[in-house]
Amino acid sequence: MPERRSVAAAFVAAFLVVALAVPVIGLFRDRPASFSWHMYSAMGSLPDVWVVDHSGRDWPVNLDAVLASRRAEVDYGPSLFERLCADEHVASVRISTSGEEVVRSCD
Repeated sequence: MPERRSVAAAFVAAFLVVALAVPVIGLFRDRPASFSWHMYSAMGSLPDVWVVDHSGRDWPVNLDAVLASRRAEVDYGPSLFERLCADEHVASVRISTSGEEVVRSCD
């Protein structure tokens, strides 16, 4: 029986080391880091998005109506272009993130 207890104790000790080491290592990576204690404490802001119709008028897009959830590590650009360009009235999509602006034609 003592051998069985030492195996169980070794397993518990190894589990605790991994359970503590993974988040601690994540503290030293760029934020937000998966499996760390600050996973969602560094949420960035969503980009500003406008759709432009064929006459040149633009409208701001409410991203809460388009996105299912907000995630800091997700690049919304490619999926936003695809989703917003699916509307036949949209000629182009303009996305502004941190002062950098990207315009993509839907044609």
